[in-house]
Amino acid sequence: MGNAEGNGARVCDVMSTAVLTVRPTDSIESAADLMETYGQSVVAVVDGDQRCLGVLRRIDLPDAGSTRANIGRDGVSQVCAARQTVARHMLARSVTVLSNWPIRLAENEMKMHHLDQLPVVDQNGMVVGMVTLVDASDTPKPKPR
Repeated sequence: MGNAEGNGARVCDVMSTAVLTVRPTDSIESAADLMETYGQSVVAVVDGDQRCLGVLRRIDLPDAGSTRANIGRDGVSQVCAARQTVARHMLARSVTVLSNWPIRLAENEMKMHHLDQLPVVDQNGMVVGMVTLVDASDTPKPKPR
């Protein structure tokens, strides 16, 4: 965990560099499957250059019944779900943090925006990691002087 011990912990000390990403044009069904497969509640939405455009939260997905569970014999529901795109359901106001930010600042951002994960971006806005509220909470708090 590197520098996570002590008062100077930075996002880069605790972030995961294995990041699930989707594109705005991806189907909601494929994004939901990806989130379910990897047990993630948030994925970063990126453009072709891996720049963060926003996030897609599990809570923002349409009801499972409208995407997979109620597929009729004719497959009409499945076709409708396949046509819904990530762009329609993503949070376009991208809340991100930089890898050199203090972990406490990232924790505050997550709490303020009611997110349990945030994409970590570099100076060009390209996604380089993901930090979770658990990552931030497990980092030792500064001791009062």
